[in-house]
Formats: sequence, structure tokens, C-alpha cells
Amino acid sequence: MKVLVNALQANNRSGTGVYVVQLSQRLPKLANPDEVIFAWPKDFEVPAEGRQPNAEFIERGYAGPAARLRYDQWGVRADIYSFEADVVHYPANVGSVIPLDNMVVTIHDMTFFLHPEWYTRERAMYYKWAVARSARNAARIIAVSRATMNDIIEILKIPADKIEVVNQGADERFAPATENEKQSAREKYKLPHSYVLYYGTIEPRKNLERLIEAWSSIADKVDNHLVIAGRTGWKTQPITDCANRSPHRARIHFPGFVADDDLPAVISAADIIALPSLYEGFGNAIQEGMACGVPVLTSNNSSMPEVAGGAAVLVDPLDVESIADGLCHLLEDTNLRAECISKGKNRAAQLSWTKTAEGALRVYRSVAGM
Repeated sequence: MKVLVNALQANNRSGTGVYVVQLSQRLPKLANPDEVIFAWPKDFEVPAEGRQPNAEFIERGYAGPAARLRYDQWGVRADIYSFEADVVHYPANVGSVIPLDNMVVTIHDMTFFLHPEWYTRERAMYYKWAVARSARNAARIIAVSRATMNDIIEILKIPADKIEVVNQGADERFAPATENEKQSAREKYKLPHSYVLYYGTIEPRKNLERLIEAWSSIADKVDNHLVIAGRTGWKTQPITDCANRSPHRARIHFPGFVADDDLPAVISAADIIALPSLYEGFGNAIQEGMACGVPVLTSNNSSMPEVAGGAAVLVDPLDVESIADGLCHLLEDTNLRAECISKGKNRAAQLSWTKTAEGALRVYRSVAGM
């Protein structure tokens, strides 16, 4: 079997980018010699773990949507022919809109269909069209959660037997940091000693306005600050305005994007990981926070209860009071904190990127054998 993985999303600082990089690190350790080829962005370094005899990395296009689009729809066909690939994997939602009978597509979430208002009109329209065409053209679909699979079935009417659920994982580097590491992270990113942490893309579906309002409503009763870390996405002005309206604005911090190497320490230094999103296809912050020994607060909808596995405090993301109560309980109830930390470590241990790569390889082989 020969597999071509379209990995041009590797340099994207998002969940899909993390997914692609993790596959590039894990698949070479699991595959047979010369079995996997990664089409890689020219301006992005290949992970050290990926440099193994079992995998080949070919440079295909610079970073950016236009380069990815050209390769997605046209360039990949030349490489399928050139390398005699039995399977081609598109790991970031959009595959070929022109039929390919050996295509695997990973779909991370269906937000473009469920909540197009969270995106620019052009972006929502393109992704709705491209994801639907890709899903229908695919030989197999990988869904990162059962919730995402259910959405694909309901919205696109794709048969369940065409979809396989393969969960995402937490990298081994997500583990409790030392006190020195935590202090270095605080100094580097100018963080307070005690804080509630959200990290990820800053965008509407992350529900950050309600998180800010919930934290602001209890700020007089707790010493913890609120830290909102991550790259700026789209439609962020209402989030900025909400923070500026808070009577406790001086205790709300926006440190920007946190480098991958620093992220475990920034997480470990937090008192709570807060992910009260309106929707998640998976929610990496849940298991990463758990792996670092930090209690997690997340939403009671979409995939988040599935990922949390009974080890987090679940709240109604549409109810500011529910979010505020959840924060209070986790900050003040030492028994609840201890329980969440203990259960969270066990839950995180059940989710690994190696299992993700094993699942992807299983799907490749099923397609190659079709």
C-alpha cells in the first residue's frame, strides 16, 4: 500500500494544523517502509519525529489558502499518478471536490453548516460547499468524535458505514510542569500568579464574551485573573469590547499566541482550563488540560461531554450564571478540584495521538483493500 497525505495544513496554528503535525510524527513509526508520503509546505520544518526511513516528505507549495487550494484540487492528482498512491488522505475537512475513488477525508466539525454566522459570508459559503462535496466524494470519512459523526450523518445524509470515529489525543509533552517551568512561563507571557485559562483561536464559537461576563460576575469573590490566550481569528471585536466593558478589565489578560514548547507550562500554571464553547468537534484543550493535572470546565453540548468522559465540570454555555457557578465551584471546592484532577489524568491517558495514527492507518488499509 502507498498513501499520500496532503499535509499542507501543517503550518496552520489551529486544531487541524496540530492534527496534521501529529500524524506526520506518528505514522512513520507505525507504517511499513515506503508506505507513507507527506505533501509538505515548503516554508515549514519537518518534525524531527517524522524523519524516519518509513516516510517521505515532498515539498508542495508555500503556506496560505491559495497554495493549499491549488494542490488540493489539482496538484494532488499529479502526485497520486507519480507515486502510484493507493490512498490519498485529506486531513483538514476539505478534500477533492472532483471525485477521487481512493480518498479519505478527516472532518473535524460541522460548524460551517450549523453556525455560518460565526464566519465571514464568503468563508462559510465556500466551506459548506467544499466540505459537502468532499464528504460525498470520499471513499471513507474519519470523524474526530462521535458527535461530529452524528452531525455528518444528519446534515449531509452520509451513510454511517462510510464514517469511522477516530479520536484525537494529547501529546506526551502535556504533563504537569515543574514550579520553575511555570514561573518561567508566567514571566515570559506576563501572566499573573493565579488565573483561569482559555487558550485556542479567538473566535465567536469559543463563547468568550460569556466567559468574560461569568468571570467578571465572580471576580470580587476570587483572586484569580482571567487569561485568554491564542491567535486572533475572526469577528473578534465584540470579544474585545466585552473585555473592555468589564469592571475588572485590569485582571483580564490577552498574551497572544503561546508557543508550542511553552504551552504545557502555561496550562500547568493555571487554576482552571475553561472551554465553554458553543460547539466543538473535539476540543483539544480538554484532554491537554487534564494531562497537565489542571481541572477543566467545559460545555454540556456537542463533543465536549464525550471528550471529558465524566472528568470535567459541565456547564450550559448559553447561561452566564451556569458558567459562573462552575468556575466558583472549581475554584472554591477543594474536593471537587481533587476529583477532577484525578479523573482527568485517567481520562487523558485513554486518548493518545498514537491511537489516532493507528486509526488512520486502519482506515487507509480498508480503502486500499476496497
